[in-house]
Amino acid sequence: MQGASISRWTMSYFACALIFLLIGLCLMAAGFGFPQEIWQDPATLITVHAIALGWLGLLFCGALLQFVPVLASRSLRFSSCAAPALLLILAGLTLLLSGFASLGGFIDAPPVILPAGGLLLCLGLGLVALMCGATLVPLSLNSPPGVFVLTGLAALTATLLLGLCFTLVLSGVSALPWLIALTAFAVPIHAGFGLVGWMGVTAIGVSYRLFSMFLLSQNGGRGSRLVPAFTLLALLCLLASLAIVTGFMTLAALAFAAIAAAVYVRDVIAIARTRRRKKIEPNMFASLVALAFLPIGLGLVASDALADFSRPLAVTGFYLLAMGWLSGLGLAQLYKIIPFLTWLETYGPAMGRGTVPAVQDLVREKPARIAFAVYFAAVCSAAIGLAADLPTLFRTASGGMAFSVLILIIEFIRARRLFYVPLALKLPKGAQRPLLFIATARQE
Repeated sequence: MQGASISRWTMSYFACALIFLLIGLCLMAAGFGFPQEIWQDPATLITVHAIALGWLGLLFCGALLQFVPVLASRSLRFSSCAAPALLLILAGLTLLLSGFASLGGFIDAPPVILPAGGLLLCLGLGLVALMCGATLVPLSLNSPPGVFVLTGLAALTATLLLGLCFTLVLSGVSALPWLIALTAFAVPIHAGFGLVGWMGVTAIGVSYRLFSMFLLSQNGGRGSRLVPAFTLLALLCLLASLAIVTGFMTLAALAFAAIAAAVYVRDVIAIARTRRRKKIEPNMFASLVALAFLPIGLGLVASDALADFSRPLAVTGFYLLAMGWLSGLGLAQLYKIIPFLTWLETYGPAMGRGTVPAVQDLVREKPARIAFAVYFAAVCSAAIGLAADLPTLFRTASGGMAFSVLILIIEFIRARRLFYVPLALKLPKGAQRPLLFIATARQE
């Protein structure tokens, strides 16, 4: 990415995402909603969507705005839509969460704000999909990571449409029998499309490039074309289960997802083994730890589907996929991406004019190592609390996760403010001081 363009609004997406992550973790630590209440409870819906859409959704949107041009080796199409998309997503998410709060009696608001929020989310995320899709479509067949992202965008579309249907029923705006029936059985499919189809596939596609780049490995992953194929089959099975209400389609989807995950894990191990960078930095070590939660989470979900144990097993599996794998991977990569983009933005213009600091001069590893250790230990403890029905353990672990995330946020801010850079190297001739939330100059 040396000399690559910098997305003006990516840091804004990241900042909003981290705020929603803290909010979601604090809500869980306070015992608000999940897992004390059932999935359909409004308090649970608030917590789940604050994490899924507020944290993971904004995180992935911000990452795509930066890395889709890298994957496509061309400028982002319709890049002027990035700021309006963020505003629409934030407005839609605010209305959606307020609608859930109204359903729970926490606030007094008209029910129509629920589908209104869903519609704004569709518009905002649709703009992100337009920017990324228009950039990738002409080159996707020659770019396996591009196939991943396009597959993820297709799953995002299905997720949004299902969610919009749910808001119409929950708000009482529509009482169509088929919408009511859809809401009754399609919630797990909605979660599967969002968590595995959109976020999971996109994370895999982008991480192929990031693992190779940050580990200095020439191994791009032999199965990089197989993973999206098997994932697409899994998503098609989920889609078919909407029309064919049978457990067979769900099991088939899990089987294809398991094959895709196995190929992906094998590829990442191969990339790590062939790396030229012998010392594994904290972000990559944490990423590899996060990767371990992928097979564990899928295994728990599959075990629940096969053996029909109890819903806590599947819930624990989805929790590990969201908070262990995707969130852990996201936080780990942010620890590298934020300093790296800050370095490009600040010192890129000064290259060749004098001495500039290294990317590693923008961070200190010790606080990050401690934060990641606390985070992953807390994720494991929270999962045990979920599986064993120990709400106090879950709440305590959620508090530990919030604490570790706060440490990382402080480190991210310090990187943006050049806190650790030696004074003599901080702003050489030609360098430009970065702003906290946006790129200092339009570089797309």
